Amino acid sequence: MGMSREHLYKAKRVNWRGLPKEEWWVEGNLITNERGETKTYIGYLFDVRNGVVEDFDIIEVIPETVCEYTQMTDINKNKIWENDIVLVEHSKLDKESDDTGFMPDIIEYTRNYAIEFVNKGGHCGYRCRNKSIHFTISGNTVYNHKIVVIGNVFDNLELLEGGEAE
Repeated sequence: MGMSREHLYKAKRVNWRGLPKEEWWVEGNLITNERGETKTYIGYLFDVRNGVVEDFDIIEVIPETVCEYTQMTDINKNKIWENDIVLVEHSKLDKESDDTGFMPDIIEYTRNYAIEFVNKGGHCGYRCRNKSIHFTISGNTVYNHKIVVIGNVFDNLELLEGGEAE
């Protein structure tokens, strides 16, 4: 038995305006119809009893906003999705404090990144990117850094502006 990946998606409803913010996005399975119409839907099950689907919903979503679940969660156990904006805590050595002959101080800082899916040059996976800075993100990265989901590129693009915060 291999590792089974849960292919889960989220996307923003076509009719999100006028809804409370927590209802703008829906999670579930991506559904495309066979007539080849240019509409995109997310379907999800409400109620399954003894293997029988009692209730389900299919919601039309904005195709550009479809995001796949990365199989990773942040420190608050929130799912990390493609196109999320995450705050990552970094540490670096303070070069100024090195003159004393003692160990240099460690400076903690945070930077926000967008989560992107990359498939090129033999590499396939997710990365964190903010302008020219980018690095691969894996379960190991999440384990070793404090990573918190703070928004997504469709609703909160302003979170990617600005530099590092000391």
